[in-house]
Amino acid sequence: MNLKKLGASLLLSAVGIAIPFSSAFAGSWDYKGNYSFHYNSTHGYVTDIVYSTGGYIKFCPSQWGTSVKSYTVWEYDPDNPDDKIASFDFVSNGECKTVYVNNYVDGSNNRAEIYIATDGYLASSTYVDIWD
Repeated sequence: MNLKKLGASLLLSAVGIAIPFSSAFAGSWDYKGNYSFHYNSTHGYVTDIVYSTGGYIKFCPSQWGTSVKSYTVWEYDPDNPDDKIASFDFVSNGECKTVYVNNYVDGSNNRAEIYIATDGYLASSTYVDIWD
């Protein structure tokens, strides 16, 4: 009987090692939408606020016809200065970036209020797709 238990334990251990840890617990992305940029005197061109439940967000910019060179992810806070979460230089067209925002979940809504800012002149066709 003990031999069967040992065999079962070894089999389960082997299966556990064979499955990558990240895929065993990975969730799915929730598409938040397609966001355009508008001018803001504090941070230049920014998206509207995206409400994240935490974990990671992913954004994929389109740079057709623009001089965009960098993107900065911010957390909006109405009572304090906004927090800079991450910054990326020279993001290629169609390239996606992933940012950990769990540390910014706060407030009565239990969400991270995220927006993306960018430099440079933006044509009307510039946007970012955002997932939570």
